[in-house]
Amino acid sequence: MNVTELKKIEAALNDTGMADCTALQHDTIVAVARQHALNLGDRKYITWLDNGKTESDSYSFAALDRQARSLAVQLQALVHSRQHNHGQADYPAALILTQPGLEFVKAFFACLYAGIVAVPTYPLKRGETSQRLSVLVENSRASMVLADSKSYAQIAQFPDVCMQAPLVRLDDLSPDLHENWKFPDIDSQSPAFYQYTSGSTGQSKGVIVTHGNLMSNERVIAEAMGHDSDTVVVGWLPLFHDMGLIGNLLQPFCLGASCYLMSPLAFIANPVRWLQAISKYRATSSGGPNFAYDLCIARTTAEQRAELDLSHWQVAFNGSEPIRAATLDRFSQTFAGCGFNRSAFFPCYGMAESTLLVTGSSPYQLPAVLTVDKRELELGKVQPLATIHSTATQTGNAEIEVSAPQTVQLVSSGKTYQDCQVRIVHPETCVALPAQHVGEIWVRGSSVANGYKDNDHLTDRTFKARLAEADQSDTYLRTGDLGFLYKGELFVTGRHKDLIIINGRNHYPQDLEQTVIQAHPALADCRVAAFGIDVDTQERLVVVASIGKKIANNIPVQEIRDSVAEVITRRHGLKLQALVFTTSRLPETSSGKLQRSRCRQMYQNGEFETRRL
Repeated sequence: MNVTELKKIEAALNDTGMADCTALQHDTIVAVARQHALNLGDRKYITWLDNGKTESDSYSFAALDRQARSLAVQLQALVHSRQHNHGQADYPAALILTQPGLEFVKAFFACLYAGIVAVPTYPLKRGETSQRLSVLVENSRASMVLADSKSYAQIAQFPDVCMQAPLVRLDDLSPDLHENWKFPDIDSQSPAFYQYTSGSTGQSKGVIVTHGNLMSNERVIAEAMGHDSDTVVVGWLPLFHDMGLIGNLLQPFCLGASCYLMSPLAFIANPVRWLQAISKYRATSSGGPNFAYDLCIARTTAEQRAELDLSHWQVAFNGSEPIRAATLDRFSQTFAGCGFNRSAFFPCYGMAESTLLVTGSSPYQLPAVLTVDKRELELGKVQPLATIHSTATQTGNAEIEVSAPQTVQLVSSGKTYQDCQVRIVHPETCVALPAQHVGEIWVRGSSVANGYKDNDHLTDRTFKARLAEADQSDTYLRTGDLGFLYKGELFVTGRHKDLIIINGRNHYPQDLEQTVIQAHPALADCRVAAFGIDVDTQERLVVVASIGKKIANNIPVQEIRDSVAEVITRRHGLKLQALVFTTSRLPETSSGKLQRSRCRQMYQNGEFETRRL
């Protein structure tokens, strides 16, 4: 095909709005950005919604390109000066610490344009010390800390951090130097950003995500979700985390599509704002974890729902681990009158170590829900009793089987795409397991990251796993998650480190926690953690529930004790070692995941403010 023919095809694609999906074939995000700046120009890319409602700042593709190039010129100069004086590593890094908004977007793209590794992190919390920032700067070897005005004032109070890396206020950088910019010396193997994740004990690990990893996963997401340049994204997920950054911000950018974003705090304060934005902007793709859908059910009124139009919502992704069938069911039923189609639900599975998406459902199809024998699942085997591509309230010609106490419903997280491979492996012997057996989920493919920043031991253990009696040149990412394959689809059952093993049976803490919450109305809004402890060489069950201080003195202690003990025994065949109420908040990662191992430590150390039942 000659150049003239290629230009004709590109012109035809431009007429249909599809041309810039070809940008997904680039090796770096910067190459994508330059193509969009030239081809899409003033087409609006991103709009920020203050309080989740009011349009404030926005960027077209060309405007963001100019801003990023201008800032990149100045960041490169700062890095060059610091490398000259302090002898920094080949890949300089910059910590990005801003309030939610387009200042983060500008800083992130400026780092990419400068060939600097971006290090996103969440804003400082009230009363927080400098310890977290100091560790991040040291581990990432950041050459500078980029901050907006509010964050700048906060960080300036930490002289130890400022001595480690110069503090740069984004407002002080000139917006008019874009013509001095030169394309950085980067390729697909160059790190684009370090995604820091909190482990179960709070120890941060910086995942090294290359431009090649990033572009590979953006292609996977586009294929799995059926996205194109006509996709409209609405989101509230934090931009310093993989799902918000790669899914809500960079996916529409790579496609030449539009997105409307808001602060997570705006969503938490009033969940209907998310749905109102989806309705107003006719969003086709948006999502979040289970709790987001549950909040919308609990905290929207009939009057608010009557004004929503969710009929354009084609991909409602849910990346919780695991995904609850009841959540999909209740949301579909609650918002059916708003035009929401349950086939929009897109259960998926992913993690920072694989850039983001690993598996996803088939778009525009009802999620698969598998009913299995609970006792067999506890033994690590899967005995399907019913497979339905819907949920319990789905109407139509399918007769739905409702789970009995000895069964459990599991939602499929879908299949792999492109070159991604998933194996189910025995976590101790490293032997690959057949379908319908529960084991650790291992992953390989071009989206899998290179490892953890400056942590060779953990990188070797996590990213370079090898199957027993197999080609030892093939390495896998050990996810630490448990699951099984059934008819080519992945079902996630829980975290290996959180598994509670009593009398030879596997008990998943999220199932126990759900049972406790449902055992008594007073527990309905509590955050609950279930974990095992050793008592006389035997593992025993402990449950901790976080309650508000206002209701702490009004809890019907004996009544709840009897209800929880009875239902735990009846449904799970277990006896509680301890049931504890605390007015303390249960520890979570920065992405909101419960840290059960830390809860266990706090319980054993007596760190909870408690009322023992």
